[in-house]
Amino acid sequence: MLPKLLIIIAGVALIGSGLLGVRRMQLEARHSVSRLHVNIDDLRRATWDLQARIEQETRPGLLNQRLQHVPDRFEPVRLSGG
Repeated sequence: MLPKLLIIIAGVALIGSGLLGVRRMQLEARHSVSRLHVNIDDLRRATWDLQARIEQETRPGLLNQRLQHVPDRFEPVRLSGG
């Protein structure tokens, strides 16, 4: 009877340690996903800032004002119909 009890206890201990290992990997995966979400949010915020900056820099009045300072040697690009 004692050997069977020891085998059962050893089996339960192995299963328990295996479950703890799986739980640890699950927590690490959740942490990685959380970090990725923070990075995604940072990149999205940076993209929005750049879009707003592009919008400010490409206002028609501002573009016309800046183009007045461009040398006359530049000619507009003419696209050929195709």
